[in-house]
Amino acid sequence: DIEKGFIESDYIFEDRYVTSKVTHCCLETHGCIAYFDQLGMLTMRAPHQASHTARQELARILDIPLSKVKIIQTTVGGGFGQRLVTDMKEPVAAILSRITERPVKIVNTREEEFSTARTRYPYIIDLKTGVRKDGKILARQAKVIVDNGAYNDKGPATLNYAGECFSILYNVPHIKYDGYGVYTNKQFGTAFRGPAASFCYGRSIR
Repeated sequence: DIEKGFIESDYIFEDRYVTSKVTHCCLETHGCIAYFDQLGMLTMRAPHQASHTARQELARILDIPLSKVKIIQTTVGGGFGQRLVTDMKEPVAAILSRITERPVKIVNTREEEFSTARTRYPYIIDLKTGVRKDGKILARQAKVIVDNGAYNDKGPATLNYAGECFSILYNVPHIKYDGYGVYTNKQFGTAFRGPAASFCYGRSIR
């Protein structure tokens, strides 16, 4: 009962936190080598954090059997969550290889990495905290808005993680959490190590 918690509180604090879009800035930029052989077998060399997921996604995008996709996991030059999903250069390289019947290599320049690679989601976080005079936190309410960008990737998952962190960091009897993913005409985000909303939950404790 969030309203009861605030009524019983001696002090109520309200805070707003706004985070920025942040690039992962991995030492290695995104890149891949794709090759379709004469039997229709796709071999993809790329640095992934989730090779099995990438294999499934490539099979779905290219409309070929899963048995026709082979992923060769290369050394990952930094991931931090950015390589958990399939980069769109991979199906493009695969299609070009199928058309040309030759291996195709695509690698981002650093400038291309900054302008096209997915980023951490920007957040707007409104917090309301009710406490007793003895320091006991009685109520906490959070409204979290995530700028999802133009397409969906890990937006719902990051909202879920933000809610989990909000509810487990402190023993608070009255909690309310509302999370919203908003589509905008912007570059879309992805996973990034450490839920971005977590810092403000501790920062708001005076």
